[in-house]
Amino acid sequence: MKKILILFFTLICFLIMSNVKVGASVNNDYFINLTENFSYNPNSTCPFVSLTMLLSYYDTYKNDDIIPEQYDAVSDRLGSSPGVYRETVESQYHSEYVEELIGMKDYSLQGLLMYIADICGCDLRNIDNDDRVLILKHYFSNYTDFEFGVDYTFNYLTIKESPAEERVTEDDVLQLVKDEIDADRPVIFCYGFENYSNNYDIGEHAAVAYEYNIVIEDDEESNESNIREELFVHLGDKMLSRYFHYNVMDYDVLIKKSVFSINFTDNVEHKHSNNYAIDDNDYHHLLQCPCGYYTYETHNTIVTETGEPRCKSCNKGFLSNE
Repeated sequence: MKKILILFFTLICFLIMSNVKVGASVNNDYFINLTENFSYNPNSTCPFVSLTMLLSYYDTYKNDDIIPEQYDAVSDRLGSSPGVYRETVESQYHSEYVEELIGMKDYSLQGLLMYIADICGCDLRNIDNDDRVLILKHYFSNYTDFEFGVDYTFNYLTIKESPAEERVTEDDVLQLVKDEIDADRPVIFCYGFENYSNNYDIGEHAAVAYEYNIVIEDDEESNESNIREELFVHLGDKMLSRYFHYNVMDYDVLIKKSVFSINFTDNVEHKHSNNYAIDDNDYHHLLQCPCGYYTYETHNTIVTETGEPRCKSCNKGFLSNE
C-alpha cells in the first residue's frame, strides 16, 4: 500500500510540475471555427440546432450522405467550418417561429427536423433523448440510406432518481460525455444552472460538447495543486459569438441533465465531403474533403441580395456584365 501511495503522489507531482492537461477531443477545430454555418437559436430551438450541428460534423468528416446536399453549407477554408444553411426568420413568437421554420423544411435542416418531430407527436418545446431517437430514426429512414442497428446506433443517458435500480446520476452523465469524446464522438449535452451568471443567463440548454480536459496546475503562492475541469461546448447561438469555445465547467452550479450521441458503425465507409471550397480561377474552384481528397467544380454563380454575382460554393465574386 505504501508503494502505491508513493507512486500516486509521484505522478501527481509530475503532473503539477508539468502543468499538464489530461483529456481528449474530437476534431475540435470544426466546432471552434463553426462561426457562421449553423441555424440561429433565438426562440428556444436549441435541441434542433444542436442536432443539425451534430449531423453536419459527421457529414463533413464521416460520410457526405449523412445530410442531403440541399441542406449543406459549403465553406471557404479560410472562413467558418461548413455546416448547414441558415434560415432568416423574424417571428418573435415561438409558435410562429416554428411554423415558419417547418415551412422551410425543403432547404432548412432545422426546419426538416422540426417537421419530423411534429409528425412524430413530440412536444417541440421539450425535446428529450427519447424524442431524439424517434426524430433521427425517421430522418435516417426517409432521407438517407442508413439503417438503424446496422449503420448507426445511439448512446444516451438522462438523470433519473427512481426506481433505485435504474438511478442515473449527474456523474454518470458526465462520465458518458467523456467516454464518447474519448471515442471521437461529439455529443449533445443538456444542462442547466441553479443560479444565473452575468455571462450567459440561461436556465436549460442543449449544446454540442466536443472537448474536455482535467487541468492540474501548481499554485506557487500556496504551494498546492489546483485541479480544474474543462468541458467545451458550442452553444449554437450567433448572438454570443465568443462562446463558440465555451467551458461550461466554469460554473459550480452546473446541472448535468442528459447526454446523447450517434455511433456510426464500421459499415459506414468514408465518403468524401465536398463541403470546403477553395477559389481556383474564373472557371473552376476546388472542393476539398478534410481527408485530403479534392475535385474541381465549375462555378455556380448566383446573385446576392445586394445584386452582386458570386459563386454559391466558393463565394468568388464576379464583375457584373451590365
